[in-house]
Amino acid sequence: NQMVSQLAQRQSTQALFGRYTAPQQVSDAFDRKLVNTDCPARNVVAMAVCMVDFPGYVDAVTGKHALAELNRFFDMVDGIVSACGGHIDHLSGDRLLAVFNHPANLKNYEQQAAKAAMAVIEVSKKLLSADDNGSAAVFRVGLVQGEVATGYLGAGRHREFRVVGAAVTLAEQLALQAGGHEVLLAGELLQQLGHGFIQQDVGVKKLAGGHEMHCALIAGTTQRLSSDIQGILASVSTGIEAV
Repeated sequence: NQMVSQLAQRQSTQALFGRYTAPQQVSDAFDRKLVNTDCPARNVVAMAVCMVDFPGYVDAVTGKHALAELNRFFDMVDGIVSACGGHIDHLSGDRLLAVFNHPANLKNYEQQAAKAAMAVIEVSKKLLSADDNGSAAVFRVGLVQGEVATGYLGAGRHREFRVVGAAVTLAEQLALQAGGHEVLLAGELLQQLGHGFIQQDVGVKKLAGGHEMHCALIAGTTQRLSSDIQGILASVSTGIEAV
C-alpha cells in the first residue's frame, strides 16, 4: 500500500537524520514538504467513543485521579482498536475517534469495528472510579461507515495526519445520542454487519446540520462473535484487571 509505505519511509528517514540534526528541525522540514500531500479518499468505519457527563465525573473525583483513570481507559481502548485492525485517529479530553480500514485495507472491517465497539463497552462497564462516591466512568459509542479524506491538517507544529469527512462527524454525533454503555450505529452499516450482531431498531434520529439517519443499537451478538470479543478483551486483560 503506497500510503503505508510513504509513512513508514518518512518515520525511518526522520529517525536517521534525527541522529545528526535537532529533532524539531527534522520534523519541520518534513512537514513543510508533506503539508500539501494528497491521499486518496477511502471507505472506513469511524468509531467515536465519549463519556457520559464528563463534567459531573470530574467534579466527583480529584483532577489527578480523573486523568489517571481516563488514561488507563484510553490505553485499553487503544489495545482493543489495534487488536481489531484499526487505529486511533485523535483523542481529546473525554472522547476519541478510531478508524477501521485505514491506512491499510482491512478484511471485514465493518465487523471488526463493531467487535471493537462491543469490547469497549465491556471495558467501560468495569471502569469504576476508586473514589469514595463510587462515581462511574460511563462511555458510549457511535459507529458510521462512509468515505473520508486523509491528509495533514493544522498549522505549523500543530499539524497532524488526520481523517476528515462526514462519517467522522456523524459518528461523533451518534455517540452523543447513545445512552450509557450503548453502541449506536446508522446508515449502510445497519446492513453491512449481517446477522452476527443483534440489532435493536430505534428509528430515525435527528442530528446536527439537519441530518436524519435510521439508527439501531447493537443489542447482542451470536455466540461465535461473543467468543471473538472475549478474545479481544483477553488481549488487554492486564489493563482490565488493574481497574
